[in-house]
Amino acid sequence: CKGDECMKAKVTTRGQVSIPSEIRKKFNIEPDSKVEWIIEGETIKVVPLPKDTIAAFKGRGEKNTLHSI
Repeated sequence: CKGDECMKAKVTTRGQVSIPSEIRKKFNIEPDSKVEWIIEGETIKVVPLPKDTIAAFKGRGEKNTLHSI
């Protein structure tokens, strides 16, 4: 771990993990927020998902790429 970027959490007997308050504040993670768990080799990433996933992706695609079948 490097500096303040490393925080630890304990896993409960039910497999639950509490997100440290500093991380919740920094990434605006509130009750009922959703996170995505991503496995990359031996590393696990936890990524907060936007509340409105459609709005978050709006405008990310290329224009005029929708084709009729």
